[in-house]
Amino acid sequence: MKKISFILAGFILSWTAGAWAQTTFTVSANIPAGTGVGFTVSQVNATTNAFTTMPAGTTALNFGTLQLTNVGTAGSPNYIFLPTIYWALDIAVTGGAGSPNTTVTYTDGAKPTGAVSSLGVKGTVMFTKEVYTSSTTPPTETGIGTKKRFLDLVSFNVPASSVSGGWLRAYIGIWNGNTTQTFPDPSNGQPFTTGDAAGTYTGTLTFTETVG
Repeated sequence: MKKISFILAGFILSWTAGAWAQTTFTVSANIPAGTGVGFTVSQVNATTNAFTTMPAGTTALNFGTLQLTNVGTAGSPNYIFLPTIYWALDIAVTGGAGSPNTTVTYTDGAKPTGAVSSLGVKGTVMFTKEVYTSSTTPPTETGIGTKKRFLDLVSFNVPASSVSGGWLRAYIGIWNGNTTQTFPDPSNGQPFTTGDAAGTYTGTLTFTETVG
């Protein structure tokens, strides 16, 4: 019985070796080039930093009625007007691969009678590079330069090379003078205080985009 088993095993091994073959498969995938640039506008809760995506085509970034807020330390109150929300604009190439070239300009609009300062010195923009991590975790985020006042956006350019491998985000807020936050406010900004004129302050941010 041992001899029969040995011969049978040898036959099976010989047949397996004889049937072996090698086949090479070429695997490929094509990524189209981008054809445009799109915006996703999100309203962000200033306390929780929770994002709420706004409807497509949203262009009115209204901070609403600002709240008089104590930003001072205990025993040393310091009241300024702050919003309960800020805005985030995600800017990415659509239709395919690529990165956006972005130029941003700001133009002051209306301000109340008697106002000395405009929204241009009280609003801020911070640009970041966002990189996808997974569908269940936030993107990694890297600052591009420093936070700027609206008024300092004189044909300000963010080249495609700055966001290669990811996309551009612009955080738009109101100056609060915080120097310890992740992206500190610019030192040349100004808060809204009780010394400012009551009323509505406006301005226009214009983003010009091309595919890099």
